[in-house]
Amino acid sequence: MKETNEQFKSVKADIAEIESGELNGVAEFLRALRANKEIADIILRIGQLEEKMKNFVHAIKIINITYTSKLGPEDGKESGALEGRKLTFNKHKKDSVIRIGYTDNFRVIGERKACRWEIKVDGKSCPSGKLVYDRHDGNNSNVRTSNHVIGYCENLPKGNHTIKVWVGPRPGNDRYKKSNCDTGWAKSRWTLEVMEIANMNP
Repeated sequence: MKETNEQFKSVKADIAEIESGELNGVAEFLRALRANKEIADIILRIGQLEEKMKNFVHAIKIINITYTSKLGPEDGKESGALEGRKLTFNKHKKDSVIRIGYTDNFRVIGERKACRWEIKVDGKSCPSGKLVYDRHDGNNSNVRTSNHVIGYCENLPKGNHTIKVWVGPRPGNDRYKKSNCDTGWAKSRWTLEVMEIANMNP
């Protein structure tokens, strides 16, 4: 590593000489660069990586973005659709994929209690798999934290759709049936975002 650092310093010195006119033209610069082959290889690899990243970004085609973001209201219900958490969007392409992002403040309180939040489309679970997010409390900790979750929903038909967020006790354990759930403490900001992207795996 020490040798590499010295080589890098040498390349910088050569470039400085070119800029000051002390080296005569490109040929001298190329000879100086070839003399520091290890640094030249690193520069080449960086260039190749940048090209791959450009190709990757171009491959992700964003068709449309729709969002809503508000302050509150806080919703303390243990079951049902959350108040205000609603977003209507238009899906432009039949075979596109919907990326859904949701930010809010979540809390569960109780001894070994758990709540589940689910993002639903048109009142139903996403057809390619439920977008569910669970939170558990083991010892009445009453911790309220803001979190961001994302999910991908496929096989939605083209046209208008409405997203809502539902809350309820996490299934699978009788202890969870009377869990105390809370969403949007102190009217903190929540956000729902839909990004329609081209299907990269048609």
